[in-house]
Amino acid sequence: MVRRAFSDPLLILQSIIYIGANNEVSKNQLFAYLSQFADKVKSEKKKTISGITDDVLFNLRVLQFVLDDPYTISLTTSTKNPHINLYSGKQVYLSHTNQDKQESWQMIQTNSLFFSPEIRELATFILKKMNSVALWDIGSQFNGKTVFGHKFNSFTIPTTLSQLERLEIIKKSKPGEQVVSEIQYSIKYLHILIFAQLLVEEFNNLKQIDDTVSYTRIKEHFALKYNINYSEFDEKFSVLKTTLIPNLFVTGSYEKFSLRLDIAKELNLYE
Repeated sequence: MVRRAFSDPLLILQSIIYIGANNEVSKNQLFAYLSQFADKVKSEKKKTISGITDDVLFNLRVLQFVLDDPYTISLTTSTKNPHINLYSGKQVYLSHTNQDKQESWQMIQTNSLFFSPEIRELATFILKKMNSVALWDIGSQFNGKTVFGHKFNSFTIPTTLSQLERLEIIKKSKPGEQVVSEIQYSIKYLHILIFAQLLVEEFNNLKQIDDTVSYTRIKEHFALKYNINYSEFDEKFSVLKTTLIPNLFVTGSYEKFSLRLDIAKELNLYE
């Protein structure tokens, strides 16, 4: 299933909360509920509220937060991928109702970055620039480039940047802010899937003849190259290995490890 349009992640979250509270709803009920969040003046210029609702429902299905049923809309209780433990709609809902709003938001970030690997690639490019990167530099790098089957153009680059902003993965500095002469983007939150993509890339660069890498060496490499401190590296590596993508890792001797590159490729962590 190919995404036709990004939906505001806040509308995705509000939809999950509404559906979860009611167990199941109809499309018309979801339409009526979402209309209170839509900017009607802006919507009339670009897209009807009905169109916005269609996009939200489409994305809820793509991200595996709701069941793909033509008549009723209900939350998923599990996701379908043998190699990565993504989040179901029910998990997002329960996390939010348990007052862990940060966790529920990170779940939406995770599914969004997984099912749109091209936007994760753009975020990874920004991270590699360390401090910030100008809009023209992003355009020069991505305009006309095909990434994970998606070809960027002058329209999809700004929409992707906007989605990354709404997901709170990147932040934008405008001209005049902190002596910035033009629009600049930088990483706001190092999401674990961005970390995973970097880990696969650097593993390929550093692996030895036996296809293993020293854990200590790659941790030091991340600290020097990406300014990711040891404790953050340890935490994200552990979550990847024990919770999110355990099948990716093969434990070696003497604190070495290897990665299943076939799984990494299947998960679009590299091309």
